Amino acid sequence: MRTTRSHAIRAQLYHPLEDQQLRLLQIVPQPEDLKIRCRLHTVSLLDLSDDFSSWCTEWTNGHPWELRVREPLHNPALRKDWIARSKASHLAPMIRIASQQPYAELHRFVWGDFASLSYVWGDQADKQTIYVDGQPFQVTKSLERALRQFRREGLFSNKFMLWVDALCINQTDLPERAVEVQRMKDIYSASWSVTAWLGETTANSDAGLQLVQDLAAFREAEYELELERRLRDDPRYLGGTCRLGLQQILDRKYWSRLWIIQEIVMGGTNIQLRCGASTID
Repeated sequence: MRTTRSHAIRAQLYHPLEDQQLRLLQIVPQPEDLKIRCRLHTVSLLDLSDDFSSWCTEWTNGHPWELRVREPLHNPALRKDWIARSKASHLAPMIRIASQQPYAELHRFVWGDFASLSYVWGDQADKQTIYVDGQPFQVTKSLERALRQFRREGLFSNKFMLWVDALCINQTDLPERAVEVQRMKDIYSASWSVTAWLGETTANSDAGLQLVQDLAAFREAEYELELERRLRDDPRYLGGTCRLGLQQILDRKYWSRLWIIQEIVMGGTNIQLRCGASTID
């Protein structure tokens, strides 16, 4: 009976996708104690905004060889120059914001823009109820926790939306699922950014993520040899719990997933790792 009801709900939510269409999720802002509510939108990757379309034409005329390598939506160099159009694009806060969530003038489509979620589905027996277009929908606890954290931060509640395979693909429609799985590489590549949800915050996860940021900063400053010397003298130089935290992060199930290389690598340069509210780019 439950299976029949689930199929009936999906029939109301999902309609066949046309070429270059995909479904995106918009999270409804609500108080913390309420169930997650989302809206599902069907959009087309062909609906480029006039500004972005004109920019692509102008940019590719100046870089004709690039068209033989990547199409505009999948080209990191074009996207970087698109961001640099803004007068304030050189400021650190603007670089940080635009790398993960484009402000309105950077939206590439008439309907806005989107990110993709990379995550572990988790235990299929441990389901939580959310609401999609008013209909009850069962998702794994892992996904519910990610959506709850995004709602807490006010993310993906406007024209910048989220692609999530479990919700944006009709998982009970086998022909559609087969087609969309083949498209996933292109979807992640076309995304403005990819959010890698590692799970909720734990005791040492913040320290582990901070260690990753610190190591990247040392490398960027070409300070690796000095750092190595200091760590030999004092293994706790960067903090007492950071290495334990990093090891715990690397031990998470996320890193054992078969799809991780496709999702992370095809996300280009805009990758955000998340443990709860803590992030690194």
